[in-house]
Amino acid sequence: LPKIHNFVANFINPYTRPLSTNVALYQKSLHQSKLNADIVFGTWANFLMHLSDFLSGTNLDDLRKSVTQESHFIKNSADTKMISIFNVLVNTMDRLQGISNKSAKTEAEALLLWEADKFYPALAWYGILKAQECLMNAQWEKGLEYLRSHLNTTANEVIMFPKIRLHFVRAMLLLGKRSALNKEEQELLTADLEEYTAYSKASPATFKFERLLLKAETAKNTASHWDMGKYYDACIKQALYLKNDFFISLAALCAGRFFKDIGFKDIAKSYFYKASLSLEQWGATALSEQIMKSVSDETDSLTSPPAQTRLLSDQMTAPANFQSLLKSFNAISQAQNNDELIQVLMRIIAESATASKAVLIMKKDKEFKVKANIDFSTSKIELYSTSLQDTTILPKSAVSFAISSAKQLALTNPSKDEAFNLDPYFKKHRPAACLVLPTMIEGSLRGLLYLENKELETPLDPETVRTLELLLTQAAIVYKNTSLYETLKHNEENLNKAQAISHMGSWQFNSNTQKIMWSAETYRIYQLEPFSMEIDFEWFSSHLHPEDRDYIDEAVQKALDGERNYDITHRIITAKGEERIVHQRAEAYFRGDKKIMSGTIQDITEQKRSEETILRLSQLVEQNPFSTLITDTMGIIEYANAKTVEESGYSKEELIGNKMNIFRSKVHSKDFYQKMWKTIKEDKDIWRGTLINTMKDGSLRDCKSTIFPLFDSKHEIKSFVTIQEDMTQRNIKEKLYLVQSRQAQMGEMLSMIAHQWRQPLSIIMALMNKERVKIAFDTSSTEELIHTYDDIEAQVKHLSNTISDFRDFFKPDKQKVQTTSSTVIKKSLLLLEHILEKNHIKVITDYIADSTLLTYEREIEQVILNLINNAMDAMKEHKIADPIITITSYEDEKNAIITVKDNGKGIEESILDSIFLPYISTKLQRHGTGLGLYMSKMIIEEHCHGTIRAENTEDGAKFTVTIPLKDLNE
Repeated sequence: LPKIHNFVANFINPYTRPLSTNVALYQKSLHQSKLNADIVFGTWANFLMHLSDFLSGTNLDDLRKSVTQESHFIKNSADTKMISIFNVLVNTMDRLQGISNKSAKTEAEALLLWEADKFYPALAWYGILKAQECLMNAQWEKGLEYLRSHLNTTANEVIMFPKIRLHFVRAMLLLGKRSALNKEEQELLTADLEEYTAYSKASPATFKFERLLLKAETAKNTASHWDMGKYYDACIKQALYLKNDFFISLAALCAGRFFKDIGFKDIAKSYFYKASLSLEQWGATALSEQIMKSVSDETDSLTSPPAQTRLLSDQMTAPANFQSLLKSFNAISQAQNNDELIQVLMRIIAESATASKAVLIMKKDKEFKVKANIDFSTSKIELYSTSLQDTTILPKSAVSFAISSAKQLALTNPSKDEAFNLDPYFKKHRPAACLVLPTMIEGSLRGLLYLENKELETPLDPETVRTLELLLTQAAIVYKNTSLYETLKHNEENLNKAQAISHMGSWQFNSNTQKIMWSAETYRIYQLEPFSMEIDFEWFSSHLHPEDRDYIDEAVQKALDGERNYDITHRIITAKGEERIVHQRAEAYFRGDKKIMSGTIQDITEQKRSEETILRLSQLVEQNPFSTLITDTMGIIEYANAKTVEESGYSKEELIGNKMNIFRSKVHSKDFYQKMWKTIKEDKDIWRGTLINTMKDGSLRDCKSTIFPLFDSKHEIKSFVTIQEDMTQRNIKEKLYLVQSRQAQMGEMLSMIAHQWRQPLSIIMALMNKERVKIAFDTSSTEELIHTYDDIEAQVKHLSNTISDFRDFFKPDKQKVQTTSSTVIKKSLLLLEHILEKNHIKVITDYIADSTLLTYEREIEQVILNLINNAMDAMKEHKIADPIITITSYEDEKNAIITVKDNGKGIEESILDSIFLPYISTKLQRHGTGLGLYMSKMIIEEHCHGTIRAENTEDGAKFTVTIPLKDLNE
């Protein structure tokens, strides 16, 4: 009994095995049951073995013999439920083989029995058997109804191995359904396909046939007819490989129904023959006759099947006849140009030949060129004019052989042919067959047609080959004639294009008739429609610029009198009254007794204007007050203007050809230059910064520099431009201003320190006097003295902290630090805390946004401190009763913004626009240096790459400081 249980356990999880593989297990189980006299398990094993054989496509005659030999085991079990499902299986076989068709009553009674006893396995097996039978008969809705009625319960999970068949059969029924799937059906189809994909991944070889057939059915509404034929042929080939007649018939039936639905009756007929023969081989003679009768009723009186039924690719060869050939000749002859000719020819080839693709090669000017390619699966025609040596879309060795021998070449599996197996095209694409057809005109090879079948070794019949040869010959004759016409037309068009591109026209003057013949471009130069009017010398002369008329008349007369040639530049007035500049060349000669003058006229107005523009730009660069250099991509100087020569001390000869490192000082690090080059060369961006350059005399100069790349039409860098301004003197002044500003602020700071020290010193003095009195009156105690010393120590620490705070403020920033707007504001306010309290100034802070900044913290503190001091001074000067300073910090997408606003009546409008200039003060003359706001602007803009601006509000001034959230030097 344990062995039987093990066998049954194997039945329950068979999803990675084909149904036929389970038969061996069932046979072992049946044998073990007999040894143990266990009729129950033996009955199950017996039935499952036969059911597995049936669903796997075992020959029905062989299966009937097996059923006959083992039926007693089931019948002797007395298990009515098992006997009834066994009888349903036998009845199904009878119906397929035409032995009996009295199963309806048996099945109805069995269904009542199974439903009453809730025998779900039998209901499931019954549903799958009936659904597969409906699939063979194209009864899509009926088959789905069987599955819905008998499998719509989770209890049917006990159906075991038929579940594999369920997903396949249900997916095939859903894919075959004519009406659109509802939501539930679509979900079922998706689930079934996913299940079968999982089975295929687990065992690709086992489920290859089902996978191929599902692929074909899924692609019916999207793939081309040719691809569908290949899909179905692949299914049939796999079934042939498996020697499974049931699979062959199922695939052939699907293919026949597809092609019948789209109107390809002959192709459908071929597949139905294949299905009929396979059903006969399987043993389902009744079903075979039924299908053939159904086909006969719906198609044009099918004759008996041929001895050997061919697949789709064989059926696509249509025999040519005289009328269709004549029609094709006429279509080719009507082509107006070579492109139209080739398109017509390739469409006819697509209708006449069996192939995967076709390539046309034509000879022109002693060279064979690939002219067109057509993919038969899409019917897409691509036109080329590629040299045979440069193409990659056909085998050059096979085509070269056909050219040299002038004979057609037919190959089967050319990648294995000893003469051509080394061809790169054959090695890569491995076509099943190919054909090269040459065409001759007057003993000379004029063209070739290359045909290829990717997957099928299907030769063209002789009649089709002959038709294609005739078509190619006719096309080659027309191609030769149209090529000659196109060459003549092309030459004329080229001449007209050349004249139009160069704005150069031609003309001829007859001195006897005074008539002038102009080319189309000459008319356009004079702003006339080509050939819209006749031109004579009088009209020509009247449209010369008045100041140039005598000069032209004299040149023409000299040429006619014997000098023969002239070459002049002058102005004309066009028909629309515009002034243009033209260059004319002419030659005079005799034609019989006529004096003729021929010449060219070129509109050079834009050229002259461009020359003037270039001259002005050249002067602009040369006279630019800033040093300007142009280098190649390696930094070698190609141009230097006069200012560069003046400032550097080098001559142009010394600079041009040298590298830019001629100016390099030892101030900047290697990393500095690497970042600069990365910006302009890799990022293709503009670099701005200060370069310390060495001049010829060895002096160092501070050069404010802008370096940017110049691009060609492909956006590739072709050179770099460097523009520099000598900032040395300005920087010296700014440093002086900074020193003076620092000194002024130090004076203010010392005043603040003195103010903040005054109170702690007063407290210390009072404490000391207090102890001195107590000592004098001998009332002092040790405890009180210690307490007094503690108070004095606290005041001394406060004094020390004050010194540290002000000392740190005056330390210059060496590098940027991470800080926030609120931190900067709080530190600035801490330094001014006592003076703000003393002057009863209320400070309101509002930190709306407070992101981290990477900047020079102390320098921004200095700016905020200066703005607060200015606000305090303004409110003191105007004696504001309730002085208020409002400081706000917020952000936009790129910047942190700090505003300092007061109610001190604002800044005089006369100086508002100039307050950031040096020595312009907002305070009374005796109180301000005029350097505070200037230095604040320099700190924010030069150091921190931000902005600072001032404006007046209703009751005071408002300063706005903007600092980038991201470090611009990164």
